[in-house]
Amino acid sequence: MWYIFIGLNKLSTLPHLPPLLFLHLETHKKIIPPDFSKHLSATDAPEGTQVVFECHVTGIPSPTISWYKDDASIDSSPEYVITQINGTCCLKIRKVTPEYSGRYMCKANNPGGESSSSAQLNVICKHHDLDRQKDKRTDC
Repeated sequence: MWYIFIGLNKLSTLPHLPPLLFLHLETHKKIIPPDFSKHLSATDAPEGTQVVFECHVTGIPSPTISWYKDDASIDSSPEYVITQINGTCCLKIRKVTPEYSGRYMCKANNPGGESSSSAQLNVICKHHDLDRQKDKRTDC
């Protein structure tokens, strides 16, 4: 949305000069809160495999993205590869172990508000006995 203001300066300090005309142009963008058009999906992954969580978020201005595992920030953790390109947000775990099991959340913030998407990751152990399978435990 564009606004144009036109004004007339009647206070000229030199009497022989006509009043000055000035033009002031301002831009005001609409603020749109973050919205996830694609949410994270729950994943069961075998131990030792790569896992990628992906979601898509829009908003004006572009939202700031933060990632969490079980409500703890993982943004600066070297164990994760985090990317954000044109609203597509990805969290990659190169090689999962049982410790990576948990609830992952992508949180988007901008001046219009906050939104989040979350999903559970369950790491399935390579070697486990029938009792552990029956209990559906993720510890090895």
